[in-house]
This record gives sequence, C-alpha cells and structure tokens, in this order.
Amino acid sequence: MTPPAASHALERAIERYAWIERSGLVDDDLYEEVLTYVRYHRYAKIRHVREHLRRDVDLPVLRVALAFARRDLAQTGL
Repeated sequence: MTPPAASHALERAIERYAWIERSGLVDDDLYEEVLTYVRYHRYAKIRHVREHLRRDVDLPVLRVALAFARRDLAQTGL
C-alpha cells in the first residue's frame, strides 16, 4: 500500500469515528497547528492548511492530521 492510499484509508476511518490513537500517527505540534487553523477555517482544503503552515509537510501526514482535527472539532461541537 502506498503512503497516499494508507493516509486515505486512515482519513476515512477517522471520519467514521473509529478509535485510532492520534499520538502514534501525527506529531503533537503539527496537530495543534492544524487544529487551530481548522477551528477558524472549518472548510479549508488541504492546500490551504499546507500554505498556512509555511513548511514542508508530507501530504499523507497532513491529510491524517486534518482528519483528526476535524473529528475532534466535530466531537466537541466547536
């Protein structure tokens, strides 16, 4: 399985609220940056988040971080 295919499968599982531990997949600093951005830009696409970060992040990792951030925001109702 390629990294993009794996990240896509993880993204779908996270969106369906499967219990997946975030800390083993996404760096805490990256997650917090993505979470903060998505909190105020709910419908941002992955390219917008990547531009906001202003650093090179692998798209598969960013896709998973974005899925976790959206899931967590949906669960908290923010």
